Amino acid sequence: ELADAADGHVFSQGIVAVAGLAFWALVARLHPAAQVGVAVSLVNAAALIAQVAVLGTNQAVVRFSASVDQTRRILTTALWVVGTVGAVLGVVVGFVVLGGTPATGPWWGLLVVFVLACVVMPSNVVLDSAMLVRNAVGINSLGYLLGSTARIGLLFPFVVLGQLGVLLAHALSFAVTALVSAGYLARTGVLTIRRVEMGTVRRIAGFATTSHVSGLAWTAPTLLYPIIALTVLGASASAHLYMALSIASLLQMVPLSSSNALFSEAARDRDRAYRLARRSLVTSLAVTALGGVAVLALGRPLLTLFGRDAR
Repeated sequence: ELADAADGHVFSQGIVAVAGLAFWALVARLHPAAQVGVAVSLVNAAALIAQVAVLGTNQAVVRFSASVDQTRRILTTALWVVGTVGAVLGVVVGFVVLGGTPATGPWWGLLVVFVLACVVMPSNVVLDSAMLVRNAVGINSLGYLLGSTARIGLLFPFVVLGQLGVLLAHALSFAVTALVSAGYLARTGVLTIRRVEMGTVRRIAGFATTSHVSGLAWTAPTLLYPIIALTVLGASASAHLYMALSIASLLQMVPLSSSNALFSEAARDRDRAYRLARRSLVTSLAVTALGGVAVLALGRPLLTLFGRDAR
């Protein structure tokens, strides 16, 4: 079961990683480096807000979903919470970020799209956890495939919008993926429209907070790098840094997917937790080592995907 879950999650995340690499390679060729740097910073700011807004509810969905009814209660509450927190933080941070950002278009347009990204990205993380619990590998992969295709396809009609078009394509791709997951979960009775249950919030608060702090400590630095580079070194430097980070992020795909699958399976069968963890660790180390060797050997050719300046 762990192998099946891990394989399915690796495939889904593989679609995201490869499509993301293709997306930013196209962005680098369609837009000047300065615009790419601003777009990268906006996307990373939205991603950082999404990580904050999740509040560990994605892990709580996996941890406390012993039955369909429990999944339904936690999932609905989690979506209300992350959507609200993401929207509020998106509006507040959006005003601050866009106040110092050279915009190629109305500032309010960037703000609206930025807030949209801050809502759909954390919602998609929570829905992804619910899909993992339901072991809906095929539907989940389809959602990521459609979302990734939309993200790349929308770049061309949105190219005239500059960084606004890049951010809009990015946000809409997550919206497509989220809609596919939400549609499946609603059809199977796992996702329903209901109010926030404070009892559910109190039940998951302790676990979600601990999980959230540890997860944020791991993801926040990587998301902050391009934003810091934009502020200190300029837009072009931020763009070039992000291209290298995009390639490096491919190495995280298997360990991340294996750990998520491990958490889901071990939560349902604690007796096998040690054996599952050992298998997950061995697989992750082996694949990451091979991937590291490949990146060292092919790093320069990969960077040429983003244009000659990226080297």
